[in-house]
Amino acid sequence: MQTSALEVLIDISSANCDGGRVKCSENALKLLWKLPRDEYFQEIEYTYFKDAIEKQWRQLCEYYEDYQKDTVKNITFHVFTNIFLATNQKERFQAWETIVKYAYDSLVQKLVQSKLHALIITKPEYKSLVRDLLPFVKLNVALISIELPSKNTKTLKSMLQELNEHIVSPVLSREDCSEIIAAKLGTNDVDLIKFEVDYLDSSMGFMGEYAKLNIIVCRFQKEETHKFFIKLVPQVIDELREGMLKISVRKEAELYLRFIASARKLGFENVSKFAPECYLQSQSFLAFEDAAVDNYQSPPFIDYDYKHLSIVFKEMAKLHSTSLLLEHKLAALSGIKKTLDEYFPEMLTEMFIHDSSDAFTACNLRSMQKHAERFPEIVKDMSMEEFQSRIKTRVYSKIYSGFRKSKKYVNVICNGDVWWKNMMFKWDDNKNPIACYLIDFQMCRYVPPALDLLVLTQVCTNIETRQKYLPKLMDEYYNHVKTNLEEYGVNVEEVFPYNEFISSVDELKPCAVYVATQNRRVIFIPPERLEKMKSSPEEALHFFTVDKEYLFDEIWDQMPLHRIKEDFQELYWLCLKD
Repeated sequence: MQTSALEVLIDISSANCDGGRVKCSENALKLLWKLPRDEYFQEIEYTYFKDAIEKQWRQLCEYYEDYQKDTVKNITFHVFTNIFLATNQKERFQAWETIVKYAYDSLVQKLVQSKLHALIITKPEYKSLVRDLLPFVKLNVALISIELPSKNTKTLKSMLQELNEHIVSPVLSREDCSEIIAAKLGTNDVDLIKFEVDYLDSSMGFMGEYAKLNIIVCRFQKEETHKFFIKLVPQVIDELREGMLKISVRKEAELYLRFIASARKLGFENVSKFAPECYLQSQSFLAFEDAAVDNYQSPPFIDYDYKHLSIVFKEMAKLHSTSLLLEHKLAALSGIKKTLDEYFPEMLTEMFIHDSSDAFTACNLRSMQKHAERFPEIVKDMSMEEFQSRIKTRVYSKIYSGFRKSKKYVNVICNGDVWWKNMMFKWDDNKNPIACYLIDFQMCRYVPPALDLLVLTQVCTNIETRQKYLPKLMDEYYNHVKTNLEEYGVNVEEVFPYNEFISSVDELKPCAVYVATQNRRVIFIPPERLEKMKSSPEEALHFFTVDKEYLFDEIWDQMPLHRIKEDFQELYWLCLKD
């Protein structure tokens, strides 16, 4: 269907949706199950499909009353029902973004003409609404097709196929695949053959679930397979993480689709290549390039040597340089000196570090103090009670302000969650790292860059490596930043003085030690036990806001005690200082 014809169809549908009826008659559903299985239900698990569709049909009948009362939903449902009746799969796949854009513009125009300005929603909200309605639209179209005097067999078969796709993969649809392919290739002038979703081990991360997506298309008369990595919002989750996830998905999407995108539009292409490409964002997932295709992997070890630290510091320098360059450029363009947290406030909302009245934070502090009792041998110059008191008064007291925007030092956008699973390396034949990606920006912050570097070395190395290489690594990092800025004509000393950087390293060390000591105890929990805890919303909420020690008692013999003891040793040394 030509674009002009599509626009006319959408305009007419938007203007004449009053009284549009959903064909959710029981007769149509009965006719559906009388269709020949070998013709209409090939490659479909029939019993499971039938149960799911029966449930979806009941929901559709219930929701339709809501649609009738909601002008925006009513128009949207009616418009997309007509679109699916009038187009085929190929036309929709190749023009999906155009369809959604024009449908949104037409909706806004109708609402304005009807003086219903208060009902206008944003385009992202509209896309989310369309995504939610699509399974019901497709069921509606299938039922309409069955009851038409001249049954549209091709449309009916395609709707049954797409309904099965929604059942098998409820988070990702072929419409999502259209947007992902368009973002990667710069065009969706391809034929979709199929897409496959492979869900991965959920123990990979604390804040999300993961999947691999393969989109198989025909382009230039050849079959191509494009591979992607998908980060999903978990379906079963505790109250605490549910709130955090809503923030974290938005933060990471903003970093990719606004911060990095803005930097590249302003010419900072090379320096902003510190992470895999992100192709699509929704409320329930993020779609990235699959870096594993290019032989990037998260390391199988937890202790980084100098070579691995050095290459990560280089990528950190790219991230932080992008922040410095973008802030500098925006000030030059606007004539107004604003900081990036003013441009990207939602992206830089703090998630984890709060004052001690917060239940999550208070539980961490209590657990840290209690945990110290497991290592009485390190406490030599004061009582255990005094050590526990100083953990709060001399170390924790600096954390809240340390992880906020500094008034003293230069701030940049930092990853905020640096540990060994949040880096991906590529190695040569001798196992030497030759490239690195930073991943997972769901906890990004606007703070001094020293925090990323210090937490990285504290979490991902042993004490000997830190003592031997940290000064050298900090100088290497600064020189990388200097080179990056000079490439774009910016003097590093004017925007990021070396002496201030080194001063911030010394001042923020307690923050890194505290966070590493807090976080490593959790990430050292055996994967199967961690997964068991995460999968129980009640236990997870208890663990993160009430008490952690019961679980550590249970798995203590399975923990790398020398590493945990090392963390508390450094914590103790900090508590000795005035």
